Amino acid sequence: MRFWLSLIVSTILVSGGATWLWLHQGAQLDAGLNPLSSSASSGQLEFDSDVKMSANVIDVQPGDSRMNEPKSITVPFHNAGEGPLKLQYLRASCKCVDTVSVDGVTMTRGGEPVIKTAGEKGILKIQWTPTKSSCEECDKKKMLIAVEFYANDPRPQFANPFRFEILTRVADFEKPADDR
Repeated sequence: MRFWLSLIVSTILVSGGATWLWLHQGAQLDAGLNPLSSSASSGQLEFDSDVKMSANVIDVQPGDSRMNEPKSITVPFHNAGEGPLKLQYLRASCKCVDTVSVDGVTMTRGGEPVIKTAGEKGILKIQWTPTKSSCEECDKKKMLIAVEFYANDPRPQFANPFRFEILTRVADFEKPADDR
């Protein structure tokens, strides 16, 4: 009986730990799945603003958003590598994300990557518009929007999808009353 109990408890702990790691470390368990990785000389993504990257997550707090009004962040970057830098937009966690673009060219989810040659600069823009339907999961007027990308940068923080986590407060959001 003790054997089975310890086996069940250890399985739950291992599963819980792996789930936590996947949620908080950006799916680091998916090592080597980056389709843009290449063995040839590749680009090196460097951000030209004061964004801070922890593991493979870039936290951004752009201030308040308002219902039905577009809000955006812009992040200048450049290719500090010797080869071409490929940047591909994968997905967003919220349907409030309107557009993801580089230098004004809209990127599509899972579409063709943007390519920057060595030394070339670019501006990444993420725009969202909070609406009642997209804010159904908002907690205490706060939204966390995650936008994931692949890059062919060989450094560990870019080996798997890296993401921008945008934490914003929806200033004029009122959760609808329960109809029960």
